[in-house]
Amino acid sequence: MYQNYILDEYVYTQPKDQFPCYLAFTNATVEKIVRENLHCNRHVTEELSSGPRYCPSLESKILRFGSKVHQIWLEPEGINSDVMYPNGLSCTLPESAQKEMIQVRENN
Repeated sequence: MYQNYILDEYVYTQPKDQFPCYLAFTNATVEKIVRENLHCNRHVTEELSSGPRYCPSLESKILRFGSKVHQIWLEPEGINSDVMYPNGLSCTLPESAQKEMIQVRENN
């Protein structure tokens, strides 16, 4: 059981009532968008953060690991919401580049 600290009650969602998450991946187009916009954020190119709770930005992953594809987990924001959170896509790119990035579709 999980404790809801706001209401001080226990909250548990049965597996049958949980919503699925979906796995997606970045591709070469996403990498290109990131690389073309690195000049917009100097701290990413100088980033030295590390440690067990460090969650690197997408820009950092692309700089560190090159052309490797990166996982993006699409997670529902809530029971009464159509909003999905793209976990693994956190970045500091300009809004226009972020919009372009999330609209990329893999050509099959």
